[in-house]
Amino acid sequence: MTAARTEQAPEKKTYIGVIRTDSDTPSLDFENLGTIIRRRQAPNVTLLENFNLHLKPGDHFVLTGPSGTGKSTVIRAARNLWHAGTGIVSYPEKASVLCLSQKVHLPRTQVSEILTVPKLLTQSSYTNEEMDQVLADVGLDKLRIQLPFNQASGAFLSNLMKPYAAMAVREWSIPLRKMSEGHRENLLGEVRDFIEQYAENFFPETLGALMSAELKKDMATGIVDALRHSIREDLPNMPTRRGFFGLQKGPRGVPAIDVAQYALQASAMELRYAIKDGQVLARELSGGEQQKLAIARLLLQKPDIAFLDEITASLDDNSAHHLYEMITERLKDSIIFAIAHDKSLIRYFTHHGTFEDKKIAVRPVSETEYAPEA
Repeated sequence: MTAARTEQAPEKKTYIGVIRTDSDTPSLDFENLGTIIRRRQAPNVTLLENFNLHLKPGDHFVLTGPSGTGKSTVIRAARNLWHAGTGIVSYPEKASVLCLSQKVHLPRTQVSEILTVPKLLTQSSYTNEEMDQVLADVGLDKLRIQLPFNQASGAFLSNLMKPYAAMAVREWSIPLRKMSEGHRENLLGEVRDFIEQYAENFFPETLGALMSAELKKDMATGIVDALRHSIREDLPNMPTRRGFFGLQKGPRGVPAIDVAQYALQASAMELRYAIKDGQVLARELSGGEQQKLAIARLLLQKPDIAFLDEITASLDDNSAHHLYEMITERLKDSIIFAIAHDKSLIRYFTHHGTFEDKKIAVRPVSETEYAPEA
């Protein structure tokens, strides 16, 4: 007689709830939060049990603990990216939220749009001066010349176009020499008119859509000024020749449309390089510089709630402390939930959580050995 086989009932799955409340006051609440790793052929692994925390504006919380304990999973649960577990995380629907991780993902767009994500540049109210300032504050001065495309100035474009204007004048040097001063000014006027009407057609659609009438006017002024300067300064010293590749340009005169198109194509290529895109930045910036760019975004936007996961891991100690000093000062009214390995950074927070044995013990930093000196 064989014994009856008993089958274990399948474990009931539980999920973490993330609630967006209708409160007008920013807050971040964890109620009995537990996180687990579900396995198909083995028992589940519990990472965290019964975590409770209430944060209000001005509360800056940092979580430390050994690697692999599940610290980042707490942020993922709060952002509704990790569902296995129990408990509730809640914060207001109206609160602006920004989450920065150790690995920076740069969207394929211009620097100014990277700073304003998740809002579009055209929907944000940040000025070029504000964006320049945060880039300088984090030590990325080399990116400050990459102006927002819809705020580029005539002076900027004029300087940008000078070498290309000289090339255009050299191309049409023979007919330009034969022109009177008045004829040249008429030509430049036609070039200006063409640029003001059709400039956006020479740029990718995403950039062309940002071109206002004022920007096209500035662009036309910059290009025409650069052409005029080259005619005045460079043309008298150019050798008599038949143009590049032995071709004489404009035997019956200089077509204004050709000059304008030449200048616009060169301008488009140069501006696209100056503006940069996310992939180019990823190749040119080190890991620490990418983290600085993410922190510049944080300082610019000043969200109601910020989740920061090892955001200075690729930086040296001095840079990390300098940036956290700025974060502490400029986001003093925000709620911050951060993760850090470097315990020397704890002094910049108001509350410290220690992750050990599936529990998080929370204490005010003022009551710990990490409290800053008075």
